[in-house]
Amino acid sequence: MENIIIFAPCAVFVITLLIQLGIFARTSELASLKAEMFEYVAKNYLSKDIYADNHKSLQEDLTQMRQDIADVKNLLITIVTKEQRQ
Repeated sequence: MENIIIFAPCAVFVITLLIQLGIFARTSELASLKAEMFEYVAKNYLSKDIYADNHKSLQEDLTQMRQDIADVKNLLITIVTKEQRQ
């Protein structure tokens, strides 16, 4: 009991200081923060489905580019070997 009497003013001071500094959030502040976070996420991030579709499309494009490069390489090799035979 003596400890409570000694430390109660300190506890009241700390709680008052935290309230004045705005450490504790109110419901209205949390609601506005939640709305801001949803807006930020919607603006700056993609959904998983859109990411997966874009990733698949990119992989298909890279595969097609590799195939095209291989075709060009084979064509060049054919041209060079024909010139060397002549």
